[in-house]
Parts: sequence; C-alpha cells; structure tokens
Amino acid sequence: MDEERDLIRRVQRHGDRAAADALVRKYYDEIFGFVRKQTPGDDEALDVTQDVFIWLLRTIGRYDPKPLTAFSFRPACRTEVFARFLETNADCA
Repeated sequence: MDEERDLIRRVQRHGDRAAADALVRKYYDEIFGFVRKQTPGDDEALDVTQDVFIWLLRTIGRYDPKPLTAFSFRPACRTEVFARFLETNADCA
C-alpha cells in the first residue's frame, strides 16, 4: 500500500513514467479480465483497457492517494465499454 501510494505521488508530482508503468503492470490483468467479460473479443477488450489506463493517467493529478483497487476502475471500464458499444452501433439508429 505504501509502495502504491508512492507510485501515485511520483506520477502526480513528477510525471514519473516508471511509476506509471508500475501502476499499469500492477492492475492490467485484473482490469483486462473485467473488461473482457463485457466485450465481444480480445481486440475490443485491449482497446478499452488501454483507454481506462489513459483516463487514469490523465486524471491522476486529482486522485487522493488511497489504495487503488481494480474495483475503483469499474466505473471507468463500464463507461468505456458503453461508449464503444454506442460508437459501434451508431449506424443502426
């Protein structure tokens, strides 16, 4: 937990790429697994997972350093999955 807090602070204060990479590696499999269950295939799940981490890193400056969990990513995952669904099905409307 202290290591995670340190990684978050390093990204927030210094834009530390190694710390950002460590956060992504720590949560990638769990987030991908969650997203994969909600998408039609691996390619779509990979794209959504990437978008979730882009969102995390863009908004990390506003994050209060408390323990991250895959659970805390679920709203972002669902938002991305839904947005992809709408994009994919826009021609059907």
